[in-house]
Amino acid sequence: EEIEQFIRKYYGESSRSDSVADALLARLNSTLHRIKAMCFIPLILLMTCFVNNVRDTPPDTISDLFKSIICLTVKRHFEKNGVEMEIVSFEDILRLCPRLTKLSQLALDGVKKDDIIFHNLKLSEDDHFGLMNCISYRSAFGGVTGSYHFLH
Repeated sequence: EEIEQFIRKYYGESSRSDSVADALLARLNSTLHRIKAMCFIPLILLMTCFVNNVRDTPPDTISDLFKSIICLTVKRHFEKNGVEMEIVSFEDILRLCPRLTKLSQLALDGVKKDDIIFHNLKLSEDDHFGLMNCISYRSAFGGVTGSYHFLH
């Protein structure tokens, strides 16, 4: 099965890696049926392995998977910028990053409009907490413009 092959390749070849891979596969087969069904999407499978590797336990739901990815991304953003923050749960993110609600609404509005690239946003590095990338480009008239997209 492709999912099993990917998981075994992700964790490498050692006795500890085999036991971690076996545990994740067992959970996917026994209790995490919804996540396993989504693991046919390579990005979902990669995120599941990543979260399992960092937390030593796989996420229980797709919602938990995405919340974990957001927590890990924001935590990495803070660490990269030399800011020490205790981030254990998604509630910590909401408390520490009150502008996340506005970013969430921006993402939802974009999905509704089938537009995932955002132009003319005035965002600083602190406004998007490492959850967006900025692509800067020079226009034909010499001006520099930035477009943002969410990491996904």
